[in-house]
Amino acid sequence: MAKKSFSIPFKILIAIVLVAIAYGIFVSFQPLISSFIIDVKSPKIVNKIQKENGVSYFLCDDIVLSYDEGNLSFIDMKTLDVSSAQIAVSDPKFYPVDEGVFVSDKNSNALHFLDKKAQIIWTKKFDFNIFDVKSIQKNILVHLIKDKHDKIEIFSPKGKLQHSMFFIDETITDISFNQYVNNLLIYTIYTEQGKIDNKIFVYDNNFELKNLVNIHQPSFKTILLNEDKIITIGKRNIMCYNKNNQILWQKEYYSRNIDKLYNYGNSIALITSPLRKSNIIDSSDYIIFLNEDGKQTGEFKLPNQIVDISFAKDLILIWEKRKFCILDPFDLNMREFDINEDILSMNATKNMVILETSDYIYAFKI
Repeated sequence: MAKKSFSIPFKILIAIVLVAIAYGIFVSFQPLISSFIIDVKSPKIVNKIQKENGVSYFLCDDIVLSYDEGNLSFIDMKTLDVSSAQIAVSDPKFYPVDEGVFVSDKNSNALHFLDKKAQIIWTKKFDFNIFDVKSIQKNILVHLIKDKHDKIEIFSPKGKLQHSMFFIDETITDISFNQYVNNLLIYTIYTEQGKIDNKIFVYDNNFELKNLVNIHQPSFKTILLNEDKIITIGKRNIMCYNKNNQILWQKEYYSRNIDKLYNYGNSIALITSPLRKSNIIDSSDYIIFLNEDGKQTGEFKLPNQIVDISFAKDLILIWEKRKFCILDPFDLNMREFDINEDILSMNATKNMVILETSDYIYAFKI
C-alpha cells in the first residue's frame, strides 16, 4: 500500500494556520505575560528620619509635614532641611498642594496657606465649613458646605478671590481636573421627591461654564478624558458621554466591582475586584486598561495581599505589607522593592518614593 503524502500547498496552509493560532494565543495572553515582567530590587535609601512619639506626620510630595500642638515643621526629604512655623489651630486638617500646604481649623473655619519654607502666605476665614481644598492650574479651589448648599471659591496663589460658584440645591459629590486640556469638572446630584438628577458641569481654563451634561445614572467618579469625552463609572459599569449628552460607548462588568478610576492622557485605568462582602484587595483583583474608544488594551493581575493602590506622577503605586511595587501603565512593567518593616503610608514623586513605617520615614530613589 502506497504511503499517503500531502502536497506542498497543503503543508504551507497547515503552517499558516498553526502560526495564526500561536499568534492569537500570544495576543490573548499578552496582558498576563506583561504582568509577569517584574524587576525585583532593593531600594536605595536617599534619606531617613526617625519619628517622634506624639507627633503626627503627613506625606506631601517630597516634603514631610510634622505637627505637634501648634508646631508645624516642613522636612525636605532630599536634603533633610527643616523649616518650622507656629500655627494655632484646633483639630487641624492638612491639604498638600504643589506649592505647599493648606491647614484648616475646624472650629473657626479658617484656612492657612504655607509655602514649603513654612512661611504663612495668607489666611482666610469662611462662613461655610471647609470640605476640601485642591490645587487647580496653580490656583486654589476651596469646596465649602453649609446646610444643603455647596460653594466653590477659587483663589490665586496670593489669596485673591478669582471665581465663586454656588450650588443651591445640588450636592457636589466629585471634583476633578484634567491637566491635559485644563478643564475643571464638577459632578452634582439633585434629589427631589425620589427623583435623582445627575449633572456634570464642565469649566474651561478661565473657570467659565463651558458645558453642562445630564447623565443617565448615578456615578461615584467622573473624569474628563478630553474636550469631547466624559467618563463616568458606577459600581459595575463605565460610560462615555460626549458634550451633547450622547452615550458614545459603555461597558458592563457583571461579575466585578469597579473600585477606582484614573486616566493617563487619553487612556483609562480601572481597579476592579470580584463581587464579595469584604473590601480588602486581594490577588483576584485586576487593573484594566482601556483606550478612549472603550477598547481594552491590557490588564494587570495584582500581587497577593495588597494593602492599597494609588496613582502618582504617571505611575501606579502598589504596596503590600512589607514591599511596594511601581507599575508603568504604558508597558505594564513592574519594579518590586522589598522592605523589612510594615508600611503605613506612601507617596511618589518624579524620582523618589516617600514611605512611612512605624518608626521611620524613608526617601527611596526609584
